[in-house]
Amino acid sequence: MTVRRRVAARLGVAVAAAFLAATALGSTSRVQLAGRLTPGQESPPQQARNLKASGTFLATVQPAKDGYRLVWKLTFARLRGAAMSADVHHGSPGHHGAAVIHLCSPCRSGATGAQYFSQPEVVLAREGLLYVNVRTAKNTAGEIRGQLRLSSGA
Repeated sequence: MTVRRRVAARLGVAVAAAFLAATALGSTSRVQLAGRLTPGQESPPQQARNLKASGTFLATVQPAKDGYRLVWKLTFARLRGAAMSADVHHGSPGHHGAAVIHLCSPCRSGATGAQYFSQPEVVLAREGLLYVNVRTAKNTAGEIRGQLRLSSGA
């Protein structure tokens, strides 16, 4: 493939990503991002089995300078110990992926925060490729996980 074609292909991917982000969020729109966290979604499965744990992640994504602002709330119950940390990861259901946004450490149920959310992250959210993972000392890879879904309106 020639250099010109590679550049054109990369530019096409960038334009498509920007279009998807603009479709997900108009210049003044806000959207909701939400997930229900359960032990059964963990990948790899829990080290210390706990089927009673659960949680929710609710967020609003709104336009901000040079990207978006993610305003979130994380709640959980019946973990096998204190929540050591929680992050938003890139990954499809059933697959582990890299953390892209750190939420808290240590975490308490009802934790809230706000941080920068990039256009590529909006695209991943739109494609269902983001999840929240909460870790404990007994389940260091994750005790509960929830795939995030993006929906219009706020």
